[in-house]
Amino acid sequence: MLRSLLRRGTKTWQGRNYETTIDLVLASEELADATIRCAIHGTEHGSDHRTIEATFDSSVPAPKQEERLLFKNAPWKEIKGKIVDTLRDKPRGNTVQQKTDRLMTAVLEAVQALTPRAKPSPYAKRWWTHDLTQLRHVYTYWRNRARAARRAGQNSAVLEDTANASAKQYHDAIRQRKNSHWKEFLADNDNIWKAAKYMKSGDDAAFGKVPQLVLPPLPDNIEDEGLQHRRAPVTMPDLTLEEVERQLWATKSWKAPGEDGLPAIVWKQIWPSVKHDVLDIFQTSLKEGVIPRQWRHARITPLKKPGKDDYTIAKAWRPISLLATLGKVLESVVAERISQAVETHGLLPTNHFGARKQRSAEQALVLIQEHIFSTWRSRHVVSLVSFDVKGAYNGVCKERLLQRMKARGIPEGILRWVDAFCSERTATIMINGQSSESRPLPQAGLPQGSPLSPMLFLFFNADLVQTQIDRNGGAIAFVDDYTAWVSGPTAQSNRRGIQAIIDKALDWERRSGATFEAEKTAIIHFTRYTGRVDSEPFTIKGEKVSPKDQVKVLGVVMDSRLHYKQHMARAATRGLEAAMELKHLKGMAPSTTRQLFTAMVAPVVDYENYPTVPVPLSPPDRLLHWRQ
Repeated sequence: MLRSLLRRGTKTWQGRNYETTIDLVLASEELADATIRCAIHGTEHGSDHRTIEATFDSSVPAPKQEERLLFKNAPWKEIKGKIVDTLRDKPRGNTVQQKTDRLMTAVLEAVQALTPRAKPSPYAKRWWTHDLTQLRHVYTYWRNRARAARRAGQNSAVLEDTANASAKQYHDAIRQRKNSHWKEFLADNDNIWKAAKYMKSGDDAAFGKVPQLVLPPLPDNIEDEGLQHRRAPVTMPDLTLEEVERQLWATKSWKAPGEDGLPAIVWKQIWPSVKHDVLDIFQTSLKEGVIPRQWRHARITPLKKPGKDDYTIAKAWRPISLLATLGKVLESVVAERISQAVETHGLLPTNHFGARKQRSAEQALVLIQEHIFSTWRSRHVVSLVSFDVKGAYNGVCKERLLQRMKARGIPEGILRWVDAFCSERTATIMINGQSSESRPLPQAGLPQGSPLSPMLFLFFNADLVQTQIDRNGGAIAFVDDYTAWVSGPTAQSNRRGIQAIIDKALDWERRSGATFEAEKTAIIHFTRYTGRVDSEPFTIKGEKVSPKDQVKVLGVVMDSRLHYKQHMARAATRGLEAAMELKHLKGMAPSTTRQLFTAMVAPVVDYENYPTVPVPLSPPDRLLHWRQ
């Protein structure tokens, strides 16, 4: 609704004999509330239409800058000593929460008290040195003297030459320091990954206006699973210090921390002083199935999904949960234990790829491609359907997840811990460095950003993938991407098989509380015989889904004849774009350039071109067939 800002009766047009109001100023409710003044301007400009001046209050609250600690300059010896003294004076406590509060209080007090603070300034430069400060003082001194002499009418050639020489020396030193700093920056292997960020084009960060991010609730009615076969629970040994240390040292030192602001480098530096306390907390947490509240809180940062047309809708953004580093170490420990049990005891289908060792996306693509070629050798048609789960991690039903993990042999202790992991979670949303208030998440699902979430989702949709791959068809999943296919003499003869796959997926959807997006469901018939193609659509959740000439599976565009023409064109474009981005980084040594090319350019081209040439099944893939 729009409101008029001019006072009623204001005359905006004046003729010879009369005046009237024909010019209007309309504004929205929000803008009208911010109006300071809207009236006729005091100065006439010779027109019969009078000038209208409108003034609005566009001031915004000054953003609160979070204090940044300089961990690279931290006195770790003093910090460790203070932590030891504090822990010695504080009672240990009996519960996991009390033990965690004691540890976090001691660590945060020491870090906050002894770590130097950054002094934020819009003029701060990484390359600035004390020598440049001295040169600036010299340059300013002689410049001011020469300027004062000119104002006094005294033309001193000596002063002018000295001022010009000091200015040249100062600006030359700045240029040299910038170049040397850039070379020193790139000489450190850890820094070239920061430099690699300068290569990435596009805007995928959470800047600008972000729509309200809502975690949708689960459906009101989730069908019962019914009776399920349950295997005996596997056994897991007690947690050891070596397991914890292996996961801690594998964590990236400077990865973005959670609410406590402590990156992994802090825990690595103070580890000798806190390792026994951390091990005690981890062991008690796993034994009792309790997780401290600090480790169930997330700072959610929305990131743009690349290539979306409309960023005013929530699903065009991906909410990433920044979790407490120490909590993520425990989650990594649990994920590693579950992964080891899965591979040792065969708890998951062998055709479930992703988040598992030696089951990559490339292997999944080659498996699909080889089955298509094998079917073609029998002069048959492969009909494939690909599903997309809406908000996969956020839409996980905790009760169903625990039920399915129990049926596949996960022990009771881990189940209690996962129950706590998915319960009573809280979050703040952080946009452009500003955080909202902490709020509970009634339906948190699995946090996107946790190292444990991918492994848990494998159990959530394992029943959907539990099918045998043979000459008549099969299915694979890559974490939350599900693809199934059938083969037969013609596409028309495959319709019954495709419909059975759709019915099975929708039945799993009703029993899981998940949601398949019908508009993202893709169907394709793979054949090189034109007469065997069927264009008749399928009905999925009331929407017509017609077979396509090409679909995207795990990021690869597959056409019905497996010629990969569009995919190769896209691969060439992306590879060229990635290679050309290297030109933004100057002054790199050849070894550094090669390392960046290997890390940033080669993977783009390699992955894009991986499935375009028929590859014989490797021994691991042949073993996969044999086990099925």
